[in-house]
Amino acid sequence: MEIGHNIKKYRLENNFTQRDLAQKLNVTAQAVSRWENDEVEPDLTTIEKLTEIFGVTADQLINGEEVVRPQETTETIPETPPTEEVGETPKIICSVCGNEIPEHMIFSEDPIVCVSCNKKHQQELKDIKENKIVADCKPDASTKTETAKKERRVKTAGVLSKWSFGDWARLVGSAVVAIAAMVIALIMTPNVGFMSRGAWIATSIISPLLIFSFIYQVFYFDCFVNEVVIDKGLYKTIHLPGIIFSLNVNGIVFYILYKFIIAPIVTFILGVLWFIFMAVVGFVVSPFTFIPAFIRSIKEPEDL
Repeated sequence: MEIGHNIKKYRLENNFTQRDLAQKLNVTAQAVSRWENDEVEPDLTTIEKLTEIFGVTADQLINGEEVVRPQETTETIPETPPTEEVGETPKIICSVCGNEIPEHMIFSEDPIVCVSCNKKHQQELKDIKENKIVADCKPDASTKTETAKKERRVKTAGVLSKWSFGDWARLVGSAVVAIAAMVIALIMTPNVGFMSRGAWIATSIISPLLIFSFIYQVFYFDCFVNEVVIDKGLYKTIHLPGIIFSLNVNGIVFYILYKFIIAPIVTFILGVLWFIFMAVVGFVVSPFTFIPAFIRSIKEPEDL
């Protein structure tokens, strides 16, 4: 096969320089030179383009068969190879992205592919391979369930490890008070009939649970019971109505007694009654709000 010799032959017959032919094929002049020197061979696509440019068949280009041209004279015209044009360097265009690229960014010359397009192509192949491996290693439903359980256990352990001293003190303190109440109630169980004793024992077990839920929420600052008992009960400010007094000795004495003795005592008594009322309300609702509050305290530990 003398394809390199034939490319050079037909190029010269058509008065093309290596640069002219390279521009028509969207390759570099170095690629044309390597073809003509039989260092490498063009691919089938390039051969098809060469046959169109030279006006010959593939057999003529590959095997060197003579081309029968119409009105061909018998005169022998000496071949004068055209001089290489010296001028502006032809633009090198990437066949993939269509952008002009410098010579040092060329990854391959036949066809012309830039380094960036080659990197993208390699990354796409890598992604396809990784996705296939992930799909082949996709766990079944049982494995997913077991993995989810392990993740929940690890997550819960991690959250508990972030609990502050205040979180643990609230939990342990509430438990200690509840256990103490249960022990005292069992010790004080009256010596009465079986039903009364059974009812008292049941009450002695249920009441500490209610006490635990109530105390735990009272000292947990992000729940409804704490807001009712502490914010709206303990910290509630009670204001007494003002009084009208006459500007004489008796009126001034009455004002002083009311302002500094009667009003503080009445305010204190009303505040205590109001706090007791709000504590009862919090105790009643605490069994219903304990579970949500406890779960939230585990997920969102307080920074005390």
